[in-house]
Amino acid sequence: MWAVAIRVFIYHQKVDWLYFVSFLFVGIGLVVYSKTEKYSNELPKLENDDNNQPYQLLPGEAVGV
Repeated sequence: MWAVAIRVFIYHQKVDWLYFVSFLFVGIGLVVYSKTEKYSNELPKLENDDNNQPYQLLPGEAVGV
């Protein structure tokens, strides 16, 4: 995007009209993505709704205990 802006405003060169169409689609996509985002801070659902699942030490973790 910056390359196209520099090319147009600093070097006064022409760019293909499809660049502007693609920027428009990217902008629309960003707006749609940000408005339709679900709750990203939601914790995943546990199996069997069991909150007290046993903790198991891995072999590498047991050394420092």
